[in-house]
Amino acid sequence: MEKSLLGLLRPLGRAAPARSSVFSVILFICASALTAQDEIHEPLTLEECVRSALQKGSQAYRIDNERIQNRTTLFNTISHVLPLINLSANLTRNSSQIQPVLNIEDEDAGEVTIIDQDVSTGNLQTSVTIVQPLVNIPSFIQLSTFSDIKRIAQTQYRRDMAELAFNVIEQFYTVVAMYNNVAVAKAAAEQMDEQVRIARESYRLGAIPRPELLRIEVGAIQQRVEMINAQESLENGRNTLAGMISVAPPATIDTTLVFPDLSVELPSYDSLLQAAFEANPSFILAEALQRVGRNSYKAAKYNILPVISGTFSYGYSAPDVFGNAPGFQDSDHGFWSIGAQLSWNIFDRLNWYSQKRNMEAQARIAEANVRSARTALLQESELAYTALRTSREALKWVPELLTLAEEELRLTREQFRLGVASSLDLLQSQVSYNQSRQQTVTAVIDYYIAEARFERIMGQWIE
Repeated sequence: MEKSLLGLLRPLGRAAPARSSVFSVILFICASALTAQDEIHEPLTLEECVRSALQKGSQAYRIDNERIQNRTTLFNTISHVLPLINLSANLTRNSSQIQPVLNIEDEDAGEVTIIDQDVSTGNLQTSVTIVQPLVNIPSFIQLSTFSDIKRIAQTQYRRDMAELAFNVIEQFYTVVAMYNNVAVAKAAAEQMDEQVRIARESYRLGAIPRPELLRIEVGAIQQRVEMINAQESLENGRNTLAGMISVAPPATIDTTLVFPDLSVELPSYDSLLQAAFEANPSFILAEALQRVGRNSYKAAKYNILPVISGTFSYGYSAPDVFGNAPGFQDSDHGFWSIGAQLSWNIFDRLNWYSQKRNMEAQARIAEANVRSARTALLQESELAYTALRTSREALKWVPELLTLAEEELRLTREQFRLGVASSLDLLQSQVSYNQSRQQTVTAVIDYYIAEARFERIMGQWIE
């Protein structure tokens, strides 16, 4: 399904065949008017920005380490069913023992005395003990969640990386739109300066009154202010993008926009929704957490049962280490033992009951999260599909919109030059043309972002 979805939607970042080559050139001029000042730096493409963020960004580093942290839960799951091996060594010495010794001073006289003598004794003992759980139902139940825990770590990583990639894509196109806004504002300011020059000449000749001249001069100043504000927004946007992709600010990007290929029919909503339920990381994660929650509750419920473990010990004992004779004595010997151990917490001060109720509540919360994830996915898919369909419809009218707006501005300028149109008519025509240029770029960007939103829903991103 993941492959079929990529066949339905054009892969992001790859230029589709232009519907109109003339229109593509117009978009390039609109967006790249300010790129000339950044020629000292090689502009970054969309793929390069996403790749830089995923490989060098601080967020990607955090996401990768969170995946490592989540995977450590696997060791806790396995550890309860693995054997416990213990190696011990015990060295003791006792010098306080007193033993009576006969002392015969004069055998003929029959003089016999008893002398107390201090005797030091010692012992060295080493052993290896193995304890293997044989019957531990809660641990065996937890072991069944191994695959789900592994999938949770992988799915969280895929979800977070897809979210990061989408944020970079969205910021990239936001900066492209800012470039266009600055280019439009700059062109409009230059046009207003020309109109001010014409208006002043017309006023000098008596063709227009002074209020008409003042209106045009005010409009020119306002346009200059808009251009300054647009430049400030652009610098802020470039700095934000640079921080996301870990490059020196401000980021220099390739602002070329190519008109999307609309010849391929949009797939049905049902097919995209089915693919979303099969690939969406958030929904898959919620289902995996639900299964883990159920197993954790079941394990807590059976935690009251006894645990049976098998034990085996092997050791070596060497007494009289500190005796008079050097080395070990003849009494050195090894020993071994094998047995079974039963542990049953019949009453653990309500800890079992508390843990069982806690796990039961968490299992119900996980079940509710699955329903919430389903609802959220339905809403997000509906919004994404609507945005994609709407942007496609808007793109069909974009070429005609820009052509008509440009022709209207040309005719209004000619009429103003001949004194037929007023300065207000010219200003309105200028505003309409600027809005048309901005709507043109916005429509293309909205389409690409709508595609990127579907990629995020599927947990995919540009490699």
